[in-house]
Amino acid sequence: MKHTKMQDILCPFFINANTVSIQCEGIVPDTLDRVSFPGSKPKTLHLSTFCGGCYENCERYAAIMKKYQEDEE
Repeated sequence: MKHTKMQDILCPFFINANTVSIQCEGIVPDTLDRVSFPGSKPKTLHLSTFCGGCYENCERYAAIMKKYQEDEE
């Protein structure tokens, strides 16, 4: 499993991470979302798969983008 360093994060909605959770911009305006994992390995896998990789495939990213698209309409 690839270890993702904070400087490798590409997702524009990522805020921070700790041992077993990540924090992103919230789907609802003026909120933050925290996603907790059962351990550091699942969190690291999520970081490398989505936050530092294909963030466009993350359901959270898609929901936040939808929020901005609705604001433009």
